[in-house]
Amino acid sequence: MEASNSSNPFSIYNFPEIFNMKHKDEYNGFLQEFKVLTDVGNDQPKVEAELPANTMKNRYSYILPYDHSRVKLTLIDGKQDSGYINANYIQGFSGANEYIATQAPMPATFDDFWRMVWEKEVRIIVMLTVCEEHGKVLCDQYWPSETAAYGPFTVQKVSEVICKEWTIRHLTINRLKDVDSPVRHISQLHYTAWPDRGIPHNPSSLITFAELVREEIQITKGPGPTVLHCSAGVGRTGTFIALDVSLQQLKAGYCIDIFHTVYQMRLSRYLMLQTLEQYIFVHRCILEKSLQKGQATKHNYGSYEDAHSPGLGSSQ
Repeated sequence: MEASNSSNPFSIYNFPEIFNMKHKDEYNGFLQEFKVLTDVGNDQPKVEAELPANTMKNRYSYILPYDHSRVKLTLIDGKQDSGYINANYIQGFSGANEYIATQAPMPATFDDFWRMVWEKEVRIIVMLTVCEEHGKVLCDQYWPSETAAYGPFTVQKVSEVICKEWTIRHLTINRLKDVDSPVRHISQLHYTAWPDRGIPHNPSSLITFAELVREEIQITKGPGPTVLHCSAGVGRTGTFIALDVSLQQLKAGYCIDIFHTVYQMRLSRYLMLQTLEQYIFVHRCILEKSLQKGQATKHNYGSYEDAHSPGLGSSQ
């Protein structure tokens, strides 16, 4: 049974008061909204993901793509399981299928990942996890140190710029047996300051990174969707997409509707934006950005510095 999409869009000019109201009484306003989101989409079928031939392609057995929105790869030699990858299309600010949310690739799915990038004409990959944290592998390195073959594709690392909280890599990909196929340029923007069990240390860092990603998307003007992943492809990935959509709404002068954005995401992929902590953090980011732009004031808000979200839950 679906929850009601009781959306409450708000103007950025009264956002500080709304944030303050939702944050009162141990963030009860946020908690009540997130409770409504908890079961959204959960009863949708995931038949393809549960087929025996596909179960080994899922990094986490409980994070599976819904059938209706899953990304379908071209079948190889007519083999039905060759069309499966743990990924879903997600609606964005500009329309349907603006994003692909996927799990972190595993060695057994490297070829499928790059095939998805090629077939869907992807130009931007956003990575939101480190490869290993506290001895746990969260993502296997699916890009080459120099050059490597992944199935029928050759991927080459052209450049790598390492900053304090993110790394920018430029890659090329081409099909080995297709001499007439032009080399495609891929940008991988890798945010490295988001712990597996938590949120970034402050909104400004993630806002700056999100704006960098959006700028790269505008410059590239690629024909395909933007691919995003963390480890499971739901928690941090959903949080980032919600932030990106909200920042675009803010820039365009639209009313901001974080609840509706998360609601729609959860209809497309299971557990998108996974925790209450992440939900509050997106609101904090928009508050921070509005203060930067002067569209809201600390005078109106009063206690922004103390309005940090609680340490709840864990994210993937």
